[in-house]
Amino acid sequence: MKIVYRALEEIRDAVAWYLSEAGQRQAEAFHHELNAKVALLVAHLGIGTPGETGTRWMPLKVFPYTLHYRVDGEVFRVFALAHQRRRPGYWLKR
Repeated sequence: MKIVYRALEEIRDAVAWYLSEAGQRQAEAFHHELNAKVALLVAHLGIGTPGETGTRWMPLKVFPYTLHYRVDGEVFRVFALAHQRRRPGYWLKR
């Protein structure tokens, strides 16, 4: 399955924030959890919570972010890595 990220800037910003504010270890832990969550969702496509416009979502376990995605055939599209306390729904127009 091909994975397409439309949230690369958000991912980079979050990793950079953890790196500058919490250190290398936390930035790596964040990146690891994000990658593990994407791998889990790709392996089990139906486990995320149904969202708007055919999307699904699943929160990260440790960090306050939620992954918003959609599966289009053989393409897993990550639309947003949304912070749970900032700008809800901003990504819906993507």
